[in-house]
Amino acid sequence: MMVASASGCGLWRAEIDASLDRITEGYRFSFFQWEVDHLLRKGRLTPEAAALLQAAEEPRALVEEYLSMNGSVRSLRSRLQRLAAEGAPAADRAQVLEELADLEGRHETLSDAAGTVLARQITDALSERGIRHPADRWIDLDVVFPPVWFEIAQPPHVLVVSPREEIAKYREVMLVQGLETDEMERIEADVQALGYSALVVRLGGFGGLYPALVAESSSLPFLLEAATEEWLHQYLAFTPLGFRYVLSLLHISRSYEIATLNETVAGIVSEEVARDVLATHYPEQLPGVSPPPEPADPEAFSFPREMRRIRLHVDDLLAAGEIEEAEAFMEERRRFLLTQGYYIRRLNQAYFAFHGTYAAEPTSVDPIGTEVQALRAESASLSEFLNRMVTITSRAQLREVLGIAD
Repeated sequence: MMVASASGCGLWRAEIDASLDRITEGYRFSFFQWEVDHLLRKGRLTPEAAALLQAAEEPRALVEEYLSMNGSVRSLRSRLQRLAAEGAPAADRAQVLEELADLEGRHETLSDAAGTVLARQITDALSERGIRHPADRWIDLDVVFPPVWFEIAQPPHVLVVSPREEIAKYREVMLVQGLETDEMERIEADVQALGYSALVVRLGGFGGLYPALVAESSSLPFLLEAATEEWLHQYLAFTPLGFRYVLSLLHISRSYEIATLNETVAGIVSEEVARDVLATHYPEQLPGVSPPPEPADPEAFSFPREMRRIRLHVDDLLAAGEIEEAEAFMEERRRFLLTQGYYIRRLNQAYFAFHGTYAAEPTSVDPIGTEVQALRAESASLSEFLNRMVTITSRAQLREVLGIAD
C-alpha cells in the first residue's frame, strides 16, 4: 500500500483528509447556503440599489461615491479596532460605532449599485473585444455568457496545504469570511502538526460562486480586474482549459500546471479588459505613460527580484532534502522583508504553492507565464488569443502551438 505523503506523518491520505476536515470544522464555507441566500432570497439587486440606479443621471457617479465612501468606512473600522486594542472608554467606541452605522447602510446600497454599473461596463468592453460566450468559435451570437454578475463583499478565505518537502498544493479548503488572525494561525498550527505546511489566505476575489465575490476596495482598477478575472474563470469552465481546472479543483484530475495556465490567461485578459473600461468611462484613472526605466541597480532592493531569489533557493534546499534549513531561511527572509516595508504574515511552502500558481507573480518560477505571454504577443486580438488558449490543456500543447521544441 502507498502512503499519501512523504511528510513523515504516517497517516493514510484518507486519514489526512479526515484530519483536515476535523481541523476546519465550523470554519468551512458553505457554497450551498451562500447560493440559496443569494439566488433565492436576495435576488439580483436590492430595491434600494435599483432606485439609486434609476435616479442616477450619470452611472459613474455611483461608482465614484462608492469608492469614496468605502475609504471612509474602512477608516472607521480601523479606528474602532485601534480603540478596542487600546482599551479606550466605551463612550469613545460608541461614538465611532454610531458614525459607522450611519455610513454602512448607504455603503451597502452603493456597493450593489456600483457593482451593477461596473458589470455593465465590463460586459460592454468584453463584447467590444469580441469576447462573448464559450461557443463563440462556432456560434455568432451577440450575447455575453455567463452574464457578468458579481457582488462587492468579503470573499471566503482559503486554507492552502502543501507538503513540507516540496512546493505543491496538496489540498485547498474554502473557509468562512471574517476570520481573525488568531483563528487563522490556530488552523495553520493544527495542520502543521500533521506534518504539512499551511497558510490561510484572504482572497481578493472568488469566481467559484455565482454571483462571484470581489473584495471591497477603494481602487477602481483592482475592482475591474478582479471582477473580470472571476468572470473569466466562469467563462473558462465551459471550455477544455477551464473544465480541466474544475476537475483539478475537485481532486478528480489534479494538475498544478493546468491551474497556472488558467490563472495566467485570466490575468492577461482581465488586465486588458479593465484598462478598456477605464479608458472609456474613467480616463482620469488610467496610469500615465512612464518614461523608460533606468537600468536597475543590482545593489538596490527589489521585491520581485528578492522573492524570486528566495523561491529558487528554497527549491534547491528542498531538492537536497534540507527541509528545516529551507523553513529557517524563509522565516529569516520574511523578517528581512519586513524591514523593507513588505509585510508577509507567513512565508512557507504553502505560500509559494498558492502564489506560484500566478505565473506573472515574482514568487513564480514557472516558465508558463512567459510562454502564455508569447502566445498573446503573436495573436492579432485578445479574442483570438483567448480562443486559441481555451483549447490548450497542457504546457506541452502550448509549446507545440508556439513551435517550441522540447
